[in-house]
Amino acid sequence: MNITTLTEIEFGFDNVEVITMPAQFLKTIGISDIRRCVFGGAVDNGLRVMRRLKADRIRISIDRAVENESLKSFGFAHDTLTGAQLFKRIGQFNDIVDLTLTYDDGTSECIAVPWEDGTKGGEENIFQRSHIANDGSLVIEIGKDFSKEEQSELIGL
Repeated sequence: MNITTLTEIEFGFDNVEVITMPAQFLKTIGISDIRRCVFGGAVDNGLRVMRRLKADRIRISIDRAVENESLKSFGFAHDTLTGAQLFKRIGQFNDIVDLTLTYDDGTSECIAVPWEDGTKGGEENIFQRSHIANDGSLVIEIGKDFSKEEQSELIGL
């Protein structure tokens, strides 16, 4: 087993916005059933392929302490957003498309989330839901419905 430390998590959204948060604000993270996918299409000299990781289930809990922090962002009016704006953004739209995890050894991996188009012209993911927990943390779940027992397994309880 290879053990390393997660240093940051980047949330990629459907409209190409990105918010990067230090991992210290994660209360829990669970990503299960990860597999490598390869897909591609014809180009002039052959076939261009993309290799990507894809997960079936994701559950993340973000500590409310992030609310006053300045977070790196891309695709917004400003280069930084507050953690409160992250909570608001995720609460308003269910459109996370991928997570990029960066580790203390400098490596990173991008993991695509389960996605099925919602009713807003494909801009929302019906598999994503979020809520504020009793302790004020933001809980994000992405995947087909799963039971409380499966949720506990996913976060290692």
